[in-house]
Amino acid sequence: MAVAVLIGAPAFLLWSTWASVDYAWACYEFWSIYAVCLWLTDENQTARKWLVLAGMMSGAAASIKYLSLPILLIVGAIVAWKSIERVKQPIGGRVTNLLFFGVSAGLVMGIWYIKNWIWTGNPVYPLVFGGRGWDPLENQVLNDYVQTFGTGKTWLDYLLLPFNVYAHHDRFATIPIEVIHPAMWLSFFFPFVAKPNKILKVIPAYAALYFVLWAVSSQVVRFLVPLSAFAAIMTSVVIERSPLVLRNLLKFGLLGGLMILSLIHQIGTIQNTGVWGCFIGQKSTAQVLQGINNNFGTVLYIQSSLAAHDRVLFLWDGRGYYCDERCIPDDEQSAAIRLSIDSPAPQELARKLDKIGITHLMLSSPDASWFIFYHDPRGLHRKALDYFTDIFLPACGKPVFRDAGMALFELTCH
Repeated sequence: MAVAVLIGAPAFLLWSTWASVDYAWACYEFWSIYAVCLWLTDENQTARKWLVLAGMMSGAAASIKYLSLPILLIVGAIVAWKSIERVKQPIGGRVTNLLFFGVSAGLVMGIWYIKNWIWTGNPVYPLVFGGRGWDPLENQVLNDYVQTFGTGKTWLDYLLLPFNVYAHHDRFATIPIEVIHPAMWLSFFFPFVAKPNKILKVIPAYAALYFVLWAVSSQVVRFLVPLSAFAAIMTSVVIERSPLVLRNLLKFGLLGGLMILSLIHQIGTIQNTGVWGCFIGQKSTAQVLQGINNNFGTVLYIQSSLAAHDRVLFLWDGRGYYCDERCIPDDEQSAAIRLSIDSPAPQELARKLDKIGITHLMLSSPDASWFIFYHDPRGLHRKALDYFTDIFLPACGKPVFRDAGMALFELTCH
């Protein structure tokens, strides 16, 4: 039934096809808590091997995303809590438990943080201490982005969170179908229906602390992926222990209905994007990509029409993975802000771009508009877009190609 909960969320099937680290991160987080549970059920002298494994998994998760660092502390707190509860164990043994967990986590994650420190001078680059190539402007743009998800951080916002994640889901998501499965809210009732034991205390404690941390920090639905497996398990327990009529309603109505809707959505997506046509040989991969990726048509034009020495700087678009060295993606999605600071004269900026070899600009209106609408509290993206569309490009940009909201301009001022 837990699988049915996960399948009923359309975003899970989509995330599973992404070339991203989120599922690996989620797996390591899951295995860490699972190893702690095994430690609690193992009374043998070798039980600490599970703490070593839990530490290694938490360390691997923290090597993937900085978001895992506070989660590592949560797991460490759980290990300390359960060690204290073991009355028969001497104080030295309790400390040893924490050391087994902490040292194994540190050895795994330390490799990556030492690498960061050597390369950039900051083990958690670019957070907290900054580092090479990271200035206050980029830090400001990043903070504006990460701190503007959700609808607010007041007590009323927290109370209305279960409502707001649906009523204003676009403020909690990076893609439209990122929503929390409605059944997962039933997991909050797990402590009231499950028989208490060593393990059934740990899982809800971990889930509650994780959710609170998420609510007061990121509020991005995708960052709940590591919690989703446990939430789905707890939800299935709550449903199984519900009265018969309610149980059948939840099973076949809520879970079954959302699974069918998710399946219909996936079939529609495969059909509309042309993926099925590619499978049966009716469409090329390029045609499919053009339907999925709104910058792919422009990328094709760049590679087929521009000279090998030309260089295209993307504005607000960080997707350069289908292009060659002619494309320079805007990885931080802040290049336009940096270039337009103090509104330089068009000829002055054109000369600056010419010195670094830039011959063209590609303006992504959909990406710029998304940042302006959701993540622009200081108006930096708005000012940058106005500068390029109203001042710079009319004076020094010649439009050469437009497709799906992307506009390619050749620089004419030198």
